[in-house]
Amino acid sequence: MTDNLTQKLIDGLAFIPNSWQIVPTNGNKQPLGYQWQLYPFNKNELIRSLQSTGSVKVRNCNGNQLYVYPKGIGVLTGKQLVAVDVDGNSAMSALQKLSKHRSLPCTVAFTSGKPGRCQYLFSIPNCTNAMLKSRRIRTRVKDEALEIRYAGMMSVLPPSVHPQTGQYRWVRDCSP
Repeated sequence: MTDNLTQKLIDGLAFIPNSWQIVPTNGNKQPLGYQWQLYPFNKNELIRSLQSTGSVKVRNCNGNQLYVYPKGIGVLTGKQLVAVDVDGNSAMSALQKLSKHRSLPCTVAFTSGKPGRCQYLFSIPNCTNAMLKSRRIRTRVKDEALEIRYAGMMSVLPPSVHPQTGQYRWVRDCSP
């Protein structure tokens, strides 16, 4: 039998494309498991595990497997998927400047619900790790930055727990 949060995660996984690599997370936006980048889940195996036990098996630093009870899910970036994390109005201004004030293409977007915060996911076909690097662009406003996430990073997806707002949500008309 699954609890409400586990059922929400199972239901939320239905929206996720089969090609996305999924990482279980805790309630503080952190991935679960040692070297989590090397051991992502596909959505179907994660659903099966959550349905049967409410938990998933991850590795610890000794290489042993242990059961964890995730409070969220994240998508592993890289392999043609990049996340653009806009943390605040000054970060949006930085993104607009980088894009030369052109509109962003329509894409998947989600938010924690904090004002001025939004993440965008873009598929970039035929991209190699050498072509795109992760980076954090600080702005002059405290606690605001523009972050581009690529190889070996992840972004927490809806309906995961957010420590300050309760839960991540899809931006209207922007779910996968």
